[in-house]
This record gives sequence, structure tokens and C-alpha cells, in this order.
Amino acid sequence: MGNLVGAIAALRADLESAIREGHGKDVQFGLGEIELTLQLVATKHGGGKIGWSVLAFDAGAKSERTHTVKLTLKPLQRTADGTYSPNFAIAGHTTVDPGIGSRRS
Repeated sequence: MGNLVGAIAALRADLESAIREGHGKDVQFGLGEIELTLQLVATKHGGGKIGWSVLAFDAGAKSERTHTVKLTLKPLQRTADGTYSPNFAIAGHTTVDPGIGSRRS
């Protein structure tokens, strides 16, 4: 089992990697809301504190009580002035026409 922080950090790292990999490519993908569905296990710790663990993919045979949680994340990218913007592409920005699809004159 992992933790929720680790799952979101892994998603963030993969998105950042995809942005770097796609920089300067002719085909770009805009990024909208991300729906992340996780199987979580609630665990009770000393003092009544409840913690959440992300159930691993290969842990299907466990007898723990799981909860399905669906998170909708709205990715933002830090801009040069330090603010965050929802307007960015997963593979950078290009002005090159990739020439995909039919054209009409």
C-alpha cells in the first residue's frame, strides 16, 4: 500500500515529464480536469486518528475494507511571474501547423 500524497506526487511527476518530453513537438495536447479514482483503505491509529492508504494494484485479495474515492484535480502551471495558470499544454506550445486533417481553400 502507498499513501495518497505519493499517488498524487507520482501523477504530478509524470505530467511534468510529459510536458518536458513534448516540448517543441508539432502535436500538442491541452490539459483539462483530471479524474483520479483510487481504492483507499482507512486505518485507525492511536488516539482515534484515521489515516488513508492507497491500495496497490496487486492487493486485490486483501480482506481490508476499501473505499473508492474519485478526485477531480485541476492542474495549474506556474508562470514566469510566479502565479499559476490553468492555460497550458501538456507538450508545450507551438505555432507550427502539423498538417493533420483536410484543408479547404
